[in-house]
Amino acid sequence: MEIALCTKRKIEFVQGTIPKPEGDPAKLEQWEACNNLVISWIMKSVSESISKSILYIRLASHIWKHLESHFNLANGSRKYRLNKDVYAMKQNKIPV
Repeated sequence: MEIALCTKRKIEFVQGTIPKPEGDPAKLEQWEACNNLVISWIMKSVSESISKSILYIRLASHIWKHLESHFNLANGSRKYRLNKDVYAMKQNKIPV
């Protein structure tokens, strides 16, 4: 996702480095359009249940932080268990 955002020059919206402009209605409108575009890309990239949990967050950077805090694999034992489960997956007794 970050690569796609970088290629579209929108990564700053999830990083929160482009502040919401004040005073200039034209710049504010453009900023909101870009922010909403990034939000729509994120919403389309996650499952329906996850999208419901971020539906009412209005800033792309807040959505990004929310997702990062919930899905960051900093827990080593959890990461190990997930990797072990992935490597043990089989379909019709054949490793996937």
